Amino acid sequence: MKIFGKELIFNGNKIYHTGDKPTPAEIGAAASGHGHAAATRSAAGFQSADDKTKLDGIAAGANNYIHPTTAGYKHIPAAGASGQILEWSSAGTAKWADPGVSGTQVITQATQPTGHVSGRVWVKTY
Repeated sequence: MKIFGKELIFNGNKIYHTGDKPTPAEIGAAASGHGHAAATRSAAGFQSADDKTKLDGIAAGANNYIHPTTAGYKHIPAAGASGQILEWSSAGTAKWADPGVSGTQVITQATQPTGHVSGRVWVKTY
């Protein structure tokens, strides 16, 4: 912006207006219409070459999540039926079983151990 033929400077920066727009070079920008090469495995482009190589190795829709399978991360097994209960199978793993089968006994109010609170259900494994 010029006032009386002189550029207007504020804090070391040239002031512009719509009738006196800066050129790309004046503001440190690339010329309009410039292009960028696409990234390849050996040359950077719109992304780094390392990123391009990494992304080329990932299938569409893929992810890298692996659900832990150690004790504490296992889920209720499939295929249980109405009336069955879960019983211990191994560390962190349960299996479906019919009550009273495989060493499991359901203890109801009628068969509760002495001194236990009424109305609760216990499962005893032996």
